Amino acid sequence: MCIEPIVNIAVASEVEVGRSIKLNISLDPDTGNIPNLIYRIRDQNIASCDGMNLYGLKEGMSVIEVYKQGSSKPLFVKDFRVYKRKRITRLIFSDDNLLLGTGDSKQIKLDYYPIDADNRSQITWKSSDESIVSVNQTGKLIARSPGKCRIICTAENVSSQCMCSVLPYMEELVFDIDDDGCINLSPMQEYVLSYTCTPEDCIDRKLTITSTDNDVVNVVNETLYAKNKGNAQITIRNESRRISRTLDVVVGRNTQKEKKGGFFKKIFS
Repeated sequence: MCIEPIVNIAVASEVEVGRSIKLNISLDPDTGNIPNLIYRIRDQNIASCDGMNLYGLKEGMSVIEVYKQGSSKPLFVKDFRVYKRKRITRLIFSDDNLLLGTGDSKQIKLDYYPIDADNRSQITWKSSDESIVSVNQTGKLIARSPGKCRIICTAENVSSQCMCSVLPYMEELVFDIDDDGCINLSPMQEYVLSYTCTPEDCIDRKLTITSTDNDVVNVVNETLYAKNKGNAQITIRNESRRISRTLDVVVGRNTQKEKKGGFFKKIFS
């Protein structure tokens, strides 16, 4: 006597619009010969079925019925719902390129749309090189070492990224001046400061230079402009203000003019 196997069918009760779920069909006992089946969706505007998967087409409720070929009585009937999600469709960084100094930390700003997306909690963060910049799952960056890497943010099948560059901070600033540490100038003389910084590619290389007396010596960018005789100090700070130097400037007698003044100039000077 041949016992006809029982056809078991299982399918989830929900499917997303634009996606599919698999129908699981098995036999008990498993003879390996699944009979020809007919699949019917009562509302074909809501979903469709190809015998292997159930496809969500439009939000709503419907019913799937499965028949053995030649039978008018369904061997499987199930209600299901097609739902529409509000996934994140765009991830936008506030900066496409970030520049950090070694040891810096920064909370990166990220916008996403729609703002009421249902997968906000599934946003993940990743660095292409954790040895350069590490990132936690709230988007906080820590610059570990000089170099370049990408910061990647993902929400399911949507992603965005920004480039991140890390440079070292200045460690040393040395000026090319006389051994006594003093700059001697004549009135109306221009003097361009010559210096070296270590490392050369430091992030805070830009200098701010101020004078204690602009009537004696004025400063524009990295050039000193001697004006009147006297003493002044210039203070040099790098951009991060981690390094500061003070130099003495003496604006003395203009020897060239003195030579042109002749005998009476020497007497009454």
